[in-house]
Amino acid sequence: MSIYQLSLVDHNAFRIYCPTLPLWQHQVKNLSLLHPTRSTVQPNEFIRPWLPPPWTTTDDRIRGGSSQSYLSSLASNGALFHGNLDIKTLGGAGFASQFSPDDAPPNKSSNDGGSYWDLSVYDGIEVGVNEGDGKIYTLILKDEPLPGKREDGREKAGISWEVEFKAGEEGKKFWVPWSDFKATYRGKQKKDAGELKTRSVCRVGVMMRR
Repeated sequence: MSIYQLSLVDHNAFRIYCPTLPLWQHQVKNLSLLHPTRSTVQPNEFIRPWLPPPWTTTDDRIRGGSSQSYLSSLASNGALFHGNLDIKTLGGAGFASQFSPDDAPPNKSSNDGGSYWDLSVYDGIEVGVNEGDGKIYTLILKDEPLPGKREDGREKAGISWEVEFKAGEEGKKFWVPWSDFKATYRGKQKKDAGELKTRSVCRVGVMMRR
């Protein structure tokens, strides 16, 4: 197995903004991945935005693999994405990922009652890495509710919007415009998926794969 770990900075780890606008018009906002009951911060409160509740674990074990991922809250108010990536069990491939809580977004859909962020007024997203291991990670956005579960209890596959970044040891901020995200289905590019629906982003995820 291959050990990996990616340390994200504090509650500013995910930011959305518009760098294409003049400086005085910049719209900058932290993408709150808190449980909604924790989104209102009282004065002098020590913010721990990653817990509660835990992010959702989605590893290749749902397909019979052996990879394992974790997202741990750090004393520095950041988070550590870490675990083991196994590629032997599934014959040369594997993945391990963590996704934001389903009810983290503040908006509610009138159609299905799901939660979502409207990011349409922004140009992209920035990921703040405190310390990495030099490996390639994948940032994932979901713009549709989960399609449900199969008869065996596993989640059905849906379309993901993905972009890769390399996490250097020194730490770095990675700016990604929406146009850089590519649609995939079960890890393979899906060219007929249209465009990322930034008005209805419902989940954010981080993945290690091979």
